[in-house]
Amino acid sequence: MTALRGMPPGRAGRLWLDRRLGAAGQAASLLERKLRILQLEQERYARRAEEASAAWEAAIGEAETWALRASLLAGAHAFEPVHDGQPADVHLEWAALMGARYPSAGRVALPVSGTSSPLPSSSAVDDAARSYRVAAELAVDAAVARSAAEVVRAEVAATRFRKRAIEDRWVPRLSQAAADLDLALSETESAEAVVRRLAASPRSTSRTPPRPSPHRRPAEGGARADLRDP
Repeated sequence: MTALRGMPPGRAGRLWLDRRLGAAGQAASLLERKLRILQLEQERYARRAEEASAAWEAAIGEAETWALRASLLAGAHAFEPVHDGQPADVHLEWAALMGARYPSAGRVALPVSGTSSPLPSSSAVDDAARSYRVAAELAVDAAVARSAAEVVRAEVAATRFRKRAIEDRWVPRLSQAAADLDLALSETESAEAVVRRLAASPRSTSRTPPRPSPHRRPAEGGARADLRDP
C-alpha cells in the first residue's frame, strides 16, 4: 500500500487523505485562476516592452543623427560635458500582482546644463541634446517595461510549475494512497465478517458414546466352565 508521511492508519487515514485531496483541489483551482490573470498581464507587459523598446530605438537613432550633424557643424568639441559631472537620477515606482513585485514606472532626472562650459551655439547641437534627453527618458521606460515583463513571465512559469506539481504528482499520490487504503479496509472488513459468522455458528465437535447391543447379555457370576472327567 502507498504510504504517506503522517497518514494515520485505518478510517482516520481515509479522512486524512480526503482532507488533503480537497486542499489539493482548491490549491490547483487557485493556481489556475492566478495563472490566467498572470498570462493576461504577461501579454500586456510584453506588448508594452516591445513598444517602449521600439520608441527608444527610434529616439536614439534620431539623437545620433542630430549628433552627427552637430559634430559636422560645430566641430569635435561640440559635446563636451556641460553638467559638471552630475549623474542622472532614476526614480522607480513599484507594483505587485499576485505575489509578483515589479517596477511599474520610472522617472529620470537629468542634470541641468551648467554655465561654465556652454555648448557651442548651434541649432543642431540643441536638437541633439534635446533628442538625447528624450532617448534617456525612453530608455528608462523601456527598461522598466522589460523588467516588468520578465518578472511576470518568471511568475507565470513558477505558477505553472506549482500547478503541474499538484495535478501531476501530489493528487495522483493521494488518490493512489486512498485507493490502496480502501482495498485494505475492504479486505479487513471481509475477514472480520467471516470470523463473526464462524463465531456465531453452532459447534458439534462432541460425540455421543455408543450404546451396548441388546442381544448381548453379560455373563453372570463369571464365566462358566463345563468340567468333565476324562
